[in-house]
Amino acid sequence: MQWYDRFSVCPSVLMIVFIEIIIISWYYGVDKFCANIKEMNKRKPFINWRLSWKFICPLALLTIIVMDTISFTKLSYGEYKYPIWSNVVGYSLNFIAVLPLLCYPLIKYLLDRRNK
Repeated sequence: MQWYDRFSVCPSVLMIVFIEIIIISWYYGVDKFCANIKEMNKRKPFINWRLSWKFICPLALLTIIVMDTISFTKLSYGEYKYPIWSNVVGYSLNFIAVLPLLCYPLIKYLLDRRNK
């Protein structure tokens, strides 16, 4: 359970949310996103939401991801120290979860470049 708790959420979900916020706020555009929200709610989001989506959230998420990576310690439970391979397997599974999000833009860019 300790292994699952350490590797199930922290690295992969944070990376997915970070990539998601970058795509929405920088690639799709905060202005388009706010226009979509206005269509649904009849009100445009306040400036604090736009600033948060574009700057504060990505910076906060990146800080959490970097601090999590820097403060890496071997997994342990009380006196028991998990073997190093269990840490490698945990981070490998997280990397596999994030890999499609990292590969898709690269593949799309290469295909678009080839078709020009």
